[in-house]
Amino acid sequence: MFFIIFKGFRVRSLHKKALDCVNDGFYSDALDFYQKILEIDKEDYAAWNGKGIALSNLDSEDEALVCFDIALKIEPNCHSWYNKGLILEEKFKFEDGLVAYNEALKLNQDNISLLIKIAICLTELKRYDDALKKYDEVLLIDKTSYIALYNKGIVFSHQKLYDDALKCFNKALNYFNHELYLKKDYASILSSKGLALYNLGKKKDALIYFDNALEISPDNFITWYNKGSALAELGMFDEALNCINEALNLNPEMEEAIELKPMILEKINNPKK
Repeated sequence: MFFIIFKGFRVRSLHKKALDCVNDGFYSDALDFYQKILEIDKEDYAAWNGKGIALSNLDSEDEALVCFDIALKIEPNCHSWYNKGLILEEKFKFEDGLVAYNEALKLNQDNISLLIKIAICLTELKRYDDALKKYDEVLLIDKTSYIALYNKGIVFSHQKLYDDALKCFNKALNYFNHELYLKKDYASILSSKGLALYNLGKKKDALIYFDNALEISPDNFITWYNKGSALAELGMFDEALNCINEALNLNPEMEEAIELKPMILEKINNPKK
């Protein structure tokens, strides 16, 4: 009896140490602790899940997937399905990721994070109507979810429903909590609102939001490109060229900017054409 109690205490202690290491970003150390747990009890599904998390953060995604599968074989659980989905999504295996997230949702219904992840995969698979339904499910649970509103706007943009997209972006900006969320997220919404306005033909209004976004996130090459495109269409070619150069400085391989730059230079060099 004493041995069983000691063994349980030892495993709990190792789990705590491993979790502390994961939270502090010491993934190699966490991996060692999880391995020690599995030497004591190879059927500890939480240790397999934790080992998978550590491996995925050490860029060993394939090994991590094996760990999540072992954890799921021992004990079907939401965390392992979710973590498996994350890796599959990162590998652009959206069909497989969708399966994993749906399995996780069966075990944790109405989970907002899972619903959003499912909607993201559906969007990547161009199943836009299905994605919109998932975002609506999220908004029924939490109408203030700026992530759902923002992503819903992105789906509408894919569908070229820019008025609907604009409404979503406005709501996302309204519900955004600056004390809780990253400034870059706010900049992304501003930039997307600018692009919706641009696609609605409101180029000057779009520039206001591109500028606001760049004040917060000056390293966003997509916003620089979109601003350059708007300026070019307004005939402000010198300013447009500066924006395209900024985009290319941040991402020299951006094909759209590479293609647009000579067109702008042509307008600058031959203004009468």
